[in-house]
Amino acid sequence: MALDMSSSKILSNGQSMPIVGFGTWRTIKSETYEAVRQALKAGYRHIDTAYYYQNEVEVGKAIRDGMVELGLARRDIFVVTKLPSTCNRPSLVIPAMKESLTSLGLSYVDLYLVHTPVATVPNIPDKVSLDEKIGPDGGRINDDEVCITDLWKQMENCVTMGLALSVGVSNFNSLQLQEILDCCTIKPVTNQVECHPLLQQNKLRDFCEKHDIVLTAFRCLGGQVKKPEDPDLLKIQEITNLAVKYRKSPAQILLKWQIEKGNIFLVKSSNASRIAENSQIFDFSLLKEELEELAKLDVGHRYCPFTDTKESKHYPFHIEF
Repeated sequence: MALDMSSSKILSNGQSMPIVGFGTWRTIKSETYEAVRQALKAGYRHIDTAYYYQNEVEVGKAIRDGMVELGLARRDIFVVTKLPSTCNRPSLVIPAMKESLTSLGLSYVDLYLVHTPVATVPNIPDKVSLDEKIGPDGGRINDDEVCITDLWKQMENCVTMGLALSVGVSNFNSLQLQEILDCCTIKPVTNQVECHPLLQQNKLRDFCEKHDIVLTAFRCLGGQVKKPEDPDLLKIQEITNLAVKYRKSPAQILLKWQIEKGNIFLVKSSNASRIAENSQIFDFSLLKEELEELAKLDVGHRYCPFTDTKESKHYPFHIEF
């Protein structure tokens, strides 16, 4: 059967996760609601947010309204949110999960991720309310307050309590994943990481596949926020040549590459026409020799190196994968 926007991967727990996800990182709050509504109208059925993004309220309202507008059931939409690094402590996992559900206006999410293996402390005094304990941004690194195995037990409790159907991680390396696999009862179904032709993550993908963990890719198009030295993925010659050949945009070529690699992936936009364009990637295929040429672009370049947490012993990029 041909792939389309409804196409999914079966996760290790039997749950179906749509291949194409709509990302909401750095979506302006005032634009988030309409962007998610437009994404649902364009056929996206996988919506990704996070406490850290500070847009769960808008995302949740768009999902609820979209369900009514499009006649969708809750089970038709795969919703992902994430534990903030300021809650990488066992005692805060369940409260943070419940806080996100309240913001989303949902009784459960399909997938809850540990956003990063590095624990931080909020840039505000510790007070009674959960929201103040979490804070929108992490402050100083506090390695003493994170134990991945203890943290994961509480992530598993999110599933047993019915707050999340699946749990996973984001920005974890293979050693950190192995630490979870060595102790878990419920294993992570996915690892959400930066991935694109300049950072193809082949060794990490192989490790994940060995353990039946799906790779979910973010920054597929490089992203809006770049350093001056960052290359523009949309202007790389090999990409633009394929765009001309297939009469597609460079963005569509980059997203098709994710499909050919077997990844689940996220793409974001606040522009309705681009949201629709980014979904129109199922009517062509890249040839084997074209994929081989794109494989040569892998130089390990990260648009998101998270250098502000580099001093942490839990910083995930101290090793190759």
